[in-house]
Amino acid sequence: LDKNSAAEKLYDQDLLHKAALYLRKNIFNIEHRELGYPLTADELMKGEVDLPEDLLYFLRVLITGMDVDDEISEKTKRIILSNAADLVYATNKGRGKPAKHLILGLALKSLTGSRKVIEVINKLGHSVCYNIVETLETYLAEDIKDKEQTRPDGIIPMADLITTLAWDNYDENSETLSGKGTVHDTVGICF
Repeated sequence: LDKNSAAEKLYDQDLLHKAALYLRKNIFNIEHRELGYPLTADELMKGEVDLPEDLLYFLRVLITGMDVDDEISEKTKRIILSNAADLVYATNKGRGKPAKHLILGLALKSLTGSRKVIEVINKLGHSVCYNIVETLETYLAEDIKDKEQTRPDGIIPMADLITTLAWDNYDENSETLSGKGTVHDTVGICF
C-alpha cells in the first residue's frame, strides 16, 4: 500500500467506526415498553421496541444503494426490517425484543412444534428462546380464556358467514424416567 491508500483506508475505518458507535448509541437509547396483560396479537406485532430510524436508513442505503426518496419493493422493505430487528436484538443482548423475534418464535412453535428448531433459530439471533415462546403462548391462551371466547383475535364474526372452529389437545407422552420429551399443546383450526 502506498501512503495515500493507507491514509484512505484509515479514514474509511474511522468513518465506519463512528457510524457503528452512532448506531449502537441509538439502539441503546430505544425506549422499551412492557408487553401488557392481557397479551394481544396487536401488542406482539409492536414488540417491546421500535426499530431506530437511523438504523433503517443505514440498512436501506447499504442494501439498495438508494436514497430514501427512491421506491423499493415490499420484499426489500421486509429484508431491511428483518436485519434491523436482528441488529437491535443482538446489540442489546435480547433485553428489548423486536416484534420479529417474538412472532417468529411463536410461528415456528406453531408450525413445527419443535423445541430444537426454536433453539437453533434463537442461537442464530433470529428469535426469542423456547421458554419465552412458551410464556407468550400461555399469556395468549389466558387472554382467550379470560375473554371467554373460542375464536382468536382477528376473526370477526359475521351474520352471513358460517365459521367453524376445531380445537384439540395434542399430548405426546414419551416414556422417560425424567418426564422430558413430553408435549402438551392445544391446536386450533378455523374454517
